[in-house]
Amino acid sequence: PLEPVQPPTPSPGGVVPLTPTLTQAIPASVPASESAQKALEYLRSVQRNDGSIQNAGVSAWSALAFGSAGNYSQEVKAGGLAGNTDLVTYIQKYQPQNATDIERQILAVLASGADPESFGGQNLIGLLNKTYDGSQYGDTGLVNDDIFAVIALLGHNPQWAFGTEMQNAMRKITSSQGANGSFVGGTDLTAAALVAMKLFESNGGSVQVSDAIVRAKGFIQQNQLANGGFASMAGGTVASTDTTAWAVEAILALGEDPGVWRANLGDQSVGQNLGASPFEYFALVQKEDGSMRRNPG
Repeated sequence: PLEPVQPPTPSPGGVVPLTPTLTQAIPASVPASESAQKALEYLRSVQRNDGSIQNAGVSAWSALAFGSAGNYSQEVKAGGLAGNTDLVTYIQKYQPQNATDIERQILAVLASGADPESFGGQNLIGLLNKTYDGSQYGDTGLVNDDIFAVIALLGHNPQWAFGTEMQNAMRKITSSQGANGSFVGGTDLTAAALVAMKLFESNGGSVQVSDAIVRAKGFIQQNQLANGGFASMAGGTVASTDTTAWAVEAILALGEDPGVWRANLGDQSVGQNLGASPFEYFALVQKEDGSMRRNPG
C-alpha cells in the first residue's frame, strides 16, 4: 500500500493549499502505490530536455502530481540528467494570460515549495489580485476563476479567508450552484468548487457553505458509475478519467476515503450491489506505460 507522504514544505508566504493532490496521499489501506508510481514514471518519461511536459498547462499540473508524492519539481529533469532543465524552471518562463492561468501557476509554485509572490521575477499573487473587480475574480461571466482563486489564495495564506475579497468570491461561487447541486452542470467543476468551499470553511470563512457542500457531494455521488469512475455530466453513462481524478480530490477534501466510495447499484442489504471504487477504476484504465486512458467507458 502507498504510505502517506509528507506534503511539500509551505511557501514563505503561507501554506500549501488544501487540494488533495498536494496535502493527502492515497490512504495506506488502498493498494494503489504501484499504480501511482507508474503514473509518475510515465510523466518523467515524456518530459523534454527543456523541462516541459507536453505544454505549459500540463507542466503546471504535473508539478502538483509530483508535489503530492513529495517530489519538488526542481528535482524533476528529463532522464534525471543534471544537464537538462528542471520542471519548475520551465514553468517560470510561462507568462499567464488570464485569471485561471495565474491560479494554476500559483498552485504549481506552491506544490514546488516556492513563493508565488516572488517567482521568476513575478508576483503571481499580485497579478491575481489585479483581476479582482470589487466583487469577484477574473471574468464576470465565469465561476471557475473564482473557484480556483479561493484555492490558490487560501493555499498561500489561509488567513485571507476572513477578507472581504474571499467572502465576495465565495458568495459568487455559492450563488452559481444549480438546483441539482452542480456547478455549470459538470462533475469536474462541482468537485473543484467543493474543494474550494471546504478550504474556505476549514479556515473560518464566514459565508455559509455547509449546505452547498452537501448538495455538491450529492451531485458527485449521483454521477459515479458501476466501474468506479465518474461521468462528466449529470446522467452520463461513460466515465471520464479526468473527471474521476477531480472527484477523488473532492472526496479527500471531505475527509473521506475514495477507496470506499462505490455506486449503489441496488439493495445494499445483501452486500452485493455496490460498484467499484475510483481507485479500482484507475487500475482498470492505466496502460502498461503508466499513462491513463481518458474516456474508456
